[in-house]
Amino acid sequence: MGTDSPPASLKAASWKEAYSKFYNTFGIGKTEEEFKNSLKNLRDHFDSHLENNRIGWKDDDGNPQQLSSSNQHVFDELQKLNDSDLWVKIKPYVVTSLNTKLSKIKSKEVTAKKAKFFSSEFNGKKKLTARKVVEATVNHGLVVDELKEYVESTVKNSFTYNTQKIDLALETAGELQRIYEVKTATDTQSIYTAVGQLCMHSAGSEGIEKWMVLPGPIENTELLECLDTLDISVLWYQIDEGSCNFELNK
Repeated sequence: MGTDSPPASLKAASWKEAYSKFYNTFGIGKTEEEFKNSLKNLRDHFDSHLENNRIGWKDDDGNPQQLSSSNQHVFDELQKLNDSDLWVKIKPYVVTSLNTKLSKIKSKEVTAKKAKFFSSEFNGKKKLTARKVVEATVNHGLVVDELKEYVESTVKNSFTYNTQKIDLALETAGELQRIYEVKTATDTQSIYTAVGQLCMHSAGSEGIEKWMVLPGPIENTELLECLDTLDISVLWYQIDEGSCNFELNK
């Protein structure tokens, strides 16, 4: 925070794009624009406490605006870390492979073909406490980024990309072939949400393979049979020392 350009590790051309790379992790219940504005406001809140060229939020006397107790705790803890240590903490939450320009182009292409697997905005609100959001999304960004590398290495002549709504999409010869939905838990709500997202995002496009990416493997014959009936394939993953190992469901 507090610099003119985002950290190089985020692979973002602007701060606006940098904010977008956290949307899939923390944007639950918000439109993309709402999320960007809220993250920018939070950045301004911290900027007034940092020595940089950004003013940030200050009180009537020109002093840094007081942080909440939770924000103050985060500020104090992160002040002790160097850039490398900070990136280790941040990396699991950010989808560095997301390219906002490519995302917009692909959304327009699919819309023009009258397919419906891209949803431009989330309608409705879903309130979750900050703690629950964090617990539910740790490592989401890490898994998506490594999934992209895994798919590209296992499917020849493929092109992969992600959007604000789709964790990963795969094309061959310019045609959409697969969509992937990553979940970091296998509870009922996570599974049901993934099923709904895969079905909605593939609506209007025949022959699209639907893939659910889950931590595991787990022993749940009823679940796997149900997903098979819905033509949803499962790809398991395990995280070992900051890297993902993927395994096809057998």
